[in-house]
Amino acid sequence: MERRLGIMQSAAPADAGKSLRELLKFARDKIPAEAMTTTPTFLMATAGLRLVGPAAKDAILRSVCDELSNSGVLFRCEWATLLDGVDEGLYGWVTVNYLRETLYPPTTKEPVGIIDLGGGSVQIVFEQPEAASAPAEYVRHLDFGGRKHDVYVKSHLDFGLDSARTKLMELLLARKGGSEKPVKHPCWPKDHTDQYKEVTFVGASDWHRCLKLQGQLFDNGSCTYASCSFGGAYQPPLPDTFNAFSYMYDRTAAIGLLDFKMQQYGSQTMSYDDISKAGEGVCDLDKQGAAARFAGHQDASKSHNFCGDVAYIAALLRALGFEHDTKLTMTNKIENVELVWTLGAMLAKSGELASGGSAGGSWSLRSLSIALLTGSLLYLCWARVKKSDEYRRIGLTLSGKKSPPSSNSYA
Repeated sequence: MERRLGIMQSAAPADAGKSLRELLKFARDKIPAEAMTTTPTFLMATAGLRLVGPAAKDAILRSVCDELSNSGVLFRCEWATLLDGVDEGLYGWVTVNYLRETLYPPTTKEPVGIIDLGGGSVQIVFEQPEAASAPAEYVRHLDFGGRKHDVYVKSHLDFGLDSARTKLMELLLARKGGSEKPVKHPCWPKDHTDQYKEVTFVGASDWHRCLKLQGQLFDNGSCTYASCSFGGAYQPPLPDTFNAFSYMYDRTAAIGLLDFKMQQYGSQTMSYDDISKAGEGVCDLDKQGAAARFAGHQDASKSHNFCGDVAYIAALLRALGFEHDTKLTMTNKIENVELVWTLGAMLAKSGELASGGSAGGSWSLRSLSIALLTGSLLYLCWARVKKSDEYRRIGLTLSGKKSPPSSNSYA
């Protein structure tokens, strides 16, 4: 089960712990009262918290530590951690492939690659056959019940969708010069105006210029490897099959990009060409037209961003090396389970608990995982597994050893 809770980004860091109370109430409604004190609880923060600065980060972790320590669940302050982007990507890959049943023997089905586009970062993870020749920092060796996987993983910090919107505004400001006229924003619909850093921006509804500017956010850098994506990051050849989720789904299938049918949950296959052609139609809308088309969407108030968001996804695919006609599956559910990296994290922590690893201890066979995501979302995942051998089966092993505790933990 999972639950999302929005947190105002303007809230005081010291009040972060209070934002967990609704999630804890949700947990109490699901977990037997007699099991609460033996239910291990973990809080993992991702890219959003990495971007707020050390002082705010420490205040937030201190606040959630105090709240969880007095909540009645089993918790240690070192279990509130700042999750590394690589681990976030791995957990997302585990989530998808666990649900697709491609991890454990006796299956011989090949795992799929994943792209997880968040607000502050984007992760790309896939199995790579030639891992022995790859730079060590881009490879993780995983063992699931004797079936081994060599995985390429890269987390591109500051290339999430929220970060991209800000960087595009900065790019437009840098090109403004000394003019006092409103700055034309090609990714906003005509008639939409807003201010950024006391400068007025007005929408221009220009797909081609929008897509070109989004592409300029990706610095090719100098590649010192046989092959790279953007920023000089090593990246081997892409596999044939990818599942893309989080904002990759939310700003394509969820808004009815291709077929005008908005769907909160589901899957849809599309290519760069499909996205680009449909994105041009979104960018042709003026403010009133965009508001009308997306009136039924849960993010209708943000519909002025949809043109730019779609263009960013298209530019990201090209920057990652996808061909124009390569198909990806945009999805947010597999086997009726919503795709969130926290499921992979919970599976890994469950395995550690069962083996007496870093989470350690012989507690009840339940795991409660609370994860702080993109600085403004909280996810609560709770799993109740009946048999201890299932915990051993889902144990995640990295490079032949259990994952060590994060060096970014707060105690």
